[in-house]
Amino acid sequence: MNILAIADLHCYTLNKIENLFRINPNNIDLIVWLGDNDSYVIKKMKKKYKNIPQIGILGNYETYDNLTENNITNIDKTSYSINNLSFVGLSGCCKNNNRNFKYGYTQKDSILTTMGLPKADIFISHTSPMGVNIKKDDDFHCGLIGISDYIKLHNPSLCIHGHQHINKTTLLKNGTLVIGVFGASVIDTETLQSIKIF
Repeated sequence: MNILAIADLHCYTLNKIENLFRINPNNIDLIVWLGDNDSYVIKKMKKKYKNIPQIGILGNYETYDNLTENNITNIDKTSYSINNLSFVGLSGCCKNNNRNFKYGYTQKDSILTTMGLPKADIFISHTSPMGVNIKKDDDFHCGLIGISDYIKLHNPSLCIHGHQHINKTTLLKNGTLVIGVFGASVIDTETLQSIKIF
């Protein structure tokens, strides 16, 4: 299955984002939103690719659920299945005293939250597991311990995230491949290859 994963479009110009609307729908089986994406783009993608299922979670800069508003399934703290693959999702990132986002967790809260999530083949989140694919060494982009604990417990084949503003893949010791997306990438769930669109 080919997943079009989209994250952090708030950092891109409209000229770059226009590349999304040129993708051949026959090459995509599922669109996954990874947070911090503009409602205008979400609405336009939903209309253009209306026959492709779309799911997602929210980022730290989103102040309301712009996925549900556009009839996209928000899988924050819940599961979704398609083509014999199961997904579970987690919105937001690590919050600290300086940045108290609506969709944010302390490390302790992230552990408690992910303990109750069901087992899935693919974990999608706005931020990464703790210390994985990080670009900046700060307590805002450090990732969440709860995601790391979930991966150790359930061994999903993939963890796909945004937030770190980096396109990078890291294979964890347990075999989970963590894919960081910044912009848009197509991920093949069988080969585990990721192709950056922009």
